[in-house]
Amino acid sequence: MDWYRRGGLNRFNGLSQTFTHYHPSTVKPQQLTHNDVVALAEDKDRNLWIGTRNGGINVLHTDGTFSYYTYDETDSRGLNNGSIYAIYRDRIGTMWVGTYSGGANKLDSAPQNFTLYQRSTTNSNKLTNNNILAVRQDQRGDLWLGTDGGGINVLKKGQTVFTAYTHSPHVATSISSNYVLTIYEDADKQIWAGNFKGGLNRFDRSKGTFVSVGNFNQLSISSILQARNGIMWLGTFEDGLIRYDPTTGSVTRYRPKSTQAGQLNYPTITTLWEDRTGAIWIGTEGGGINIYHPDKNWFTQYQHEGKNPKSLSNNLVTVLFESSTGQLWIGTNGGLNQFDTHTQTFKTYRQQDGLPNEVIQGILEDNQGTLWLSTNKGLTAFNPNTHTIQNFDISNGLQGSSFNRMACYKNDRGQLFFGGLTGLNSFFPDSLHYNTFIPPVYITDFQIFNKSVQVQEENSPLQKSISETRDLTLSYKQSVISFGFAALNYTMSASNKYAYKLDGFDNDWIQAGTQRTATYTNLDPGNYVFRVKASNNDGIWNQTGTFINIHIIPLFGKHGGLKPWQ
Repeated sequence: MDWYRRGGLNRFNGLSQTFTHYHPSTVKPQQLTHNDVVALAEDKDRNLWIGTRNGGINVLHTDGTFSYYTYDETDSRGLNNGSIYAIYRDRIGTMWVGTYSGGANKLDSAPQNFTLYQRSTTNSNKLTNNNILAVRQDQRGDLWLGTDGGGINVLKKGQTVFTAYTHSPHVATSISSNYVLTIYEDADKQIWAGNFKGGLNRFDRSKGTFVSVGNFNQLSISSILQARNGIMWLGTFEDGLIRYDPTTGSVTRYRPKSTQAGQLNYPTITTLWEDRTGAIWIGTEGGGINIYHPDKNWFTQYQHEGKNPKSLSNNLVTVLFESSTGQLWIGTNGGLNQFDTHTQTFKTYRQQDGLPNEVIQGILEDNQGTLWLSTNKGLTAFNPNTHTIQNFDISNGLQGSSFNRMACYKNDRGQLFFGGLTGLNSFFPDSLHYNTFIPPVYITDFQIFNKSVQVQEENSPLQKSISETRDLTLSYKQSVISFGFAALNYTMSASNKYAYKLDGFDNDWIQAGTQRTATYTNLDPGNYVFRVKASNNDGIWNQTGTFINIHIIPLFGKHGGLKPWQ
């Protein structure tokens, strides 16, 4: 019975009546990974997908080259089994793969919008730690990543291998801590790193080593800003604000003094920003916004006021960001704030406005003026002119749900970077691909008193499957009914959204979000029409949807009402 396991792949040329053979080869690496070929399918680009036993998927491209999808137990997003028994392409181009013991795998036809960087136990060129606390791309094009325990990882321009800089207690020129909270490039193109319990480091490019700067070794430097006059401002955890002059080495420290007016009001600094007047805006972890006025040596504050909806929404400030139009945006643990400089008031955007989460961890602006917000529940594209919002989550290819505070950067090409708990995402907003497929919608389940109704049951009101039923007659006693429904869009299907309405009962459409059920209780006898419509993962709606006519018979006789749809 082994005859079928040794032949590899054979391609027949009908004109020449000859065969071309494909086998594993150490001489020609662009060949099959395994001789046991058990499944074939063509993708939308006419490439041949070849399923093998224990060799994963081999893709023979139209130019004669191969690419591969193989099983790697450390890759949660790859194939979950190496033995491929069936391959199928659906009508929108999604490839479905049946495996020996891993169930079904699906590869979306939609291009991957977000590039992902993560640590890998099988690939030495990946990150040393997945928890990305700081992101910066320097003017040379080198990407610097501060991690939570893995030091600094640098991806030099044009390379694919990360260089890791980690702390060694026996090497004075190593970075002072493996917990790097912030990375900054100054006007002289020098790289600075603020560390947890490791103070401030400057990178010596000529030697590839780090220099400890100032007497800050036991401090946690959480944010760095170089003002236009060259002064370095350092925010710390629990030790206030530091003014550092890199030319003279002089240091001035500002700590909270609750008994004195005009002083810093909170010791933990999260973010720094210099406005056009030279004032330093300081986001704190509990004291709202502090503003330092250098000409007066004086601090003023904006804080949350419980009964004032136009005050700062939350005193835990995560990010301060000035847009290209000069508008100041503030991220907090209680939503996104827009500051009005004329009225000195704040407008807040929350979950009720469409945000997926009210913890705003980072803000960047793309080249079209859209604000990109990292949150504890994915990324959000926020249009400040129309106030429209589009949310992205794990199903779109993000590193995870939660992103880290201020771990974001935009380079001079318009590429955005966001770091989170499980890796780094990068993307070009103007190159994002959106799904334009209009999904068909079906009613998939019908329940009476929370029990699914089957066609073959005794006294069943269904004569055929609910998905094929257009008219449904019920008794007045069957007073609790539910419908299940689904949109047949398999690209990030968890993001499909639904709306439903019962004509004769609901005045407006019920926006159900991703919920796929609707329940009605104690309906009066009469005629109704249940309607449901749905969108795909990118918000493209099937406005026609589907429907079912419902006639509820009264206790005596017939009951008029709405005419069912034909």
